[in-house]
Amino acid sequence: MTLCLDCRVTPPPWEEAFFYGPYEGRLKALVLRFKFQGQLGLGGVLHGLLRRSLEFRGALGHDLIIPVPLHPRRLRGRGFNQSLELARGLVQGESEGKYGRLEPHALIRVRDTPPQHTLPRADRVHNLAGAFQASPAKLRGRSVLLVDDILTTGATVRAATKELKRCGATRVDLLVLARA
Repeated sequence: MTLCLDCRVTPPPWEEAFFYGPYEGRLKALVLRFKFQGQLGLGGVLHGLLRRSLEFRGALGHDLIIPVPLHPRRLRGRGFNQSLELARGLVQGESEGKYGRLEPHALIRVRDTPPQHTLPRADRVHNLAGAFQASPAKLRGRSVLLVDDILTTGATVRAATKELKRCGATRVDLLVLARA
């Protein structure tokens, strides 16, 4: 993965990032339909894309697969966590255990923040200060595959990764469908 200028100046806290493709065209349309129109039937296709991105780069197995959590209020409004639905596809069928064990409650969102896509780039990092809380008992000494749908500024996964590492994760890799 080629690092952007921001990532070269301020390296990300995760070790590796895996993604299927750029956030444009058909992939963008699929992600938006899945996330904002609740077309969960697209999950099978999206799960395949995630697995392909891991296999292409020869991603090692992780102890835990952790989806980026939604705040309970946003979860009630949307009805599902798109990151959790994506992560579930990594532990079903023939993939079970290959990439790690799903642990959806090891990281929670404790602060209700405005959606990142509604904020200017400069405000996104500050929006997430103190937004996540992790469980040291579940993370200490574990490697983590953190799953989200889209990587834009990286503010969300940066904050989540820092919290995971603060609570004892030895390694955090990132898996997203698309990178802006």
